[in-house]
Amino acid sequence: MEASFKRQVIVLGVGAVVFLALLAMPTPEALTPEGQRMLAVTALMAIWWIGEGTSISVTALLPLVLFPLL
Repeated sequence: MEASFKRQVIVLGVGAVVFLALLAMPTPEALTPEGQRMLAVTALMAIWWIGEGTSISVTALLPLVLFPLL
């Protein structure tokens, strides 16, 4: 049970770091700022889904929460 919890924490942390890194990096010339934010949210969702950091239902709600905030 402890290994599963550690794995979830690692997956959540990696997802958050990738999300913040994608938001912080300079916007590429061919990408709009909105597209960069979309990429960051999509990467976060993909990492959390694949790594099973949270349930799929929680991950599916991320865009509803994050898009208005970004």
